[in-house]
Order: sequence, then C-alpha cells, then structure tokens
Amino acid sequence: LSDMQDLGEVISWEDYANFWYDHIGQPLFDRPQFSSDTSEALSRTDSVAYKVYYDLNEQDGTLKLRFEATEGYFGELTTIKAYAEYPGNVDTSEVTFTGKEDSIVLQVQPTINNLQLSYEEYPKLKLDEFKPSLFLIDELRNGETVQERAKAARKLGYHSDNPDLQLAIQDFMKRDLEPEVEAGLLLSMADITEGAAGTEQVFLDALKSDHQVIREAGLMALQNYPQNSTVVNTVQAVAQRADEFPMFKKSTQVLTAVMAEKSFSGFVASVVQSDTVGRRSIFGIKQLANVGQIEDAVEQANLFTESQYSYDIRSEALKILTQHDHAASNWLSRAEELFEEADPRIRFLVVRGLERNLNDKIRAFLSDYLQDEYDARVHHKIRQIL
Repeated sequence: LSDMQDLGEVISWEDYANFWYDHIGQPLFDRPQFSSDTSEALSRTDSVAYKVYYDLNEQDGTLKLRFEATEGYFGELTTIKAYAEYPGNVDTSEVTFTGKEDSIVLQVQPTINNLQLSYEEYPKLKLDEFKPSLFLIDELRNGETVQERAKAARKLGYHSDNPDLQLAIQDFMKRDLEPEVEAGLLLSMADITEGAAGTEQVFLDALKSDHQVIREAGLMALQNYPQNSTVVNTVQAVAQRADEFPMFKKSTQVLTAVMAEKSFSGFVASVVQSDTVGRRSIFGIKQLANVGQIEDAVEQANLFTESQYSYDIRSEALKILTQHDHAASNWLSRAEELFEEADPRIRFLVVRGLERNLNDKIRAFLSDYLQDEYDARVHHKIRQIL
C-alpha cells in the first residue's frame, strides 16, 4: 500500500478507483456511500504543529518565543515546561500559548547557554524550533543524542546572515563527528556560503565519503554552483556511476540546477540508451520536462510505451505523455498501435490521453473501436468521452 500513500493524504474517488484498476484490473464504477460517527469525529484529536522562533536580547535579558501554527492549533491555553540552561545550573519555568499565533517573553540571565522546551504531556504536539546560533552551538557540543546534534547542525544554516558561523562550522568539521552531524553541518555551510566562488571544494570532497548521508549532503550543496564545469562533470559522473537509485535521483536533480538545459537533454539521452529497465530513464525524462525541454521529453517518453517494458514503466511514460504531448495526431497514432495491447490498463491510459486531446478524428476512431473493447472500465471510459 506504499504506492497509495504516495497519492497523498486525501485522494479523489477517481484516483482511488484508478489505483486499484492499475494494480488488480478490477473496475470500480459506483461511489460508495459512507456513514460517519459524529461523536467519534469530535472526540478524535489531530496532530498540532508549531514553528517556534527565538529572539534573544542579551542586553535586556529577555528571550521572546513566537509560536506560529503550521498544522492545526490549540484553541485553549496550553502550558509546557521550559528549562533555561546555565553553567552549573538549570532554571525551570512554564510557557503558555494558544491560537494560531502567540508569543511569550522570558526573563533570562546573560550567561544562558540554551533553552529546552519539554512537551511530553502533549504527544501529538510537534515543535519546529529556530534557536539563536549560541543555543545551537551548545546543542551541537552537548546534545545527548546524535539526532539532537544533527538537528542543531542543520539549523545553523538558518543564520545565513552570520558569516562568522562559517568558521565555527569549519572548526567543528575538523572533529570526529557522526555522519548525520557532519551532513547537517555541510548543508548549513551551503546555506551560509550560497555558492560563493571557491567554496565548492568542501562539498566536492564530501562526495568521496564512505557514508551515503554525507555524500547526499554534498550533492545537495552543489546545487548552488550553476555552470561550474568542475561541479557539473563531477555530479554527472556520480549519476552515471550510481549503483543505487536514490543516489541517481539526487544527482540527476542536482544536474537540473547546475547543467545547461541542452546539456541536460544530452545526459538524459545517454541514460535512455544504456537503461534496459527504464526506471532511471523515466525519472530523467520527468526532470527533462521540468526544465522545459518538452519536445525532447515527449520523444524519449514515447520509447517506453513499448511492450518490452513493464507495466509500471509504460504507465509512467504514458502519464508523462498525457501531461506534455498535446498533439491529437500523435495520440491517434499511439492509440492505433497500443489498442492492440492485451493489457487493458494500457488501453485505459491511452484513452485518458485521447480524452485530453479530443477532436473529430479521435471521436470517429473511438466510435469505430468501441464495439471491439471487452474490458468494462475501458469501455465505460470511451462511452463517457463519446
């Protein structure tokens, strides 16, 4: 069911019916009638998420916390614990907030190292905190778990207006760090350097790491260096050598940012020529369409509608064509060929493409063909169009 989860949290009845038709070939026509238990719906508590922005004023001895709801919100006053950490001491206080937006000001001492919010009493509450660099560096040094330290490392990039952090990050990276922490520091450094000339070498070096999380962070950072020949050649080599599909995907996405459009079209063509399965080609073709090379994307996608490829590959190719090929004559030619297919799922996808490019010739073709269609869902779809 993981494929269904990719459709999103809420899907239409048509998408739901099409999903099962694609996977089991069972047509679903009638929408089900749902009944709901109002009392149960009212008693259910959904997740609540806030962003929390910290504003430390050392001169005034104040720390302002600003809450902004990103998913649901508390309609009543909600109180959580706050632990202000000082050298050799921890002060405990309470933070109370409510609504879509709220703020609270805490009095703090100049020697404060960090502030930790505790909300274990609210298991469905999620807080995405944006702390001062001072607090993040403390977490980077003293965080109890790798996850805490990695999160602090990544959040340093939020302070991209502080150039001094680049030196601090470089000092940290000289230490023996967990891969997740190093990856977070790399991404933060990328946010701070913003593709400045001469700063790409640290990210190129990261591609040589034994740890995938570090290699992926290096790749993502290299997006900031468009038209840099060293970056382009290195990332292209990573994509071509990638043994695992996730690394191919990430490196291909980076190429869309750093490579000229025509050059990227050539890269995708080379992938298509060497890919006997089609999975990498389909991903590359989608990226090709995303960068505006529609004509090339349509030409390449058409190759993967042939019967030698699996249904998953062919269906993805037809979906690309449905979205980007708006020539009725192309779809008529495609239908004449693919309506001979034994797999009704392919015929159904072709009908959907015809529907989007309907003209008199296509109507006439479908009218003549309808009597020969034996699959209930394809037959039903053609009748809807006519």
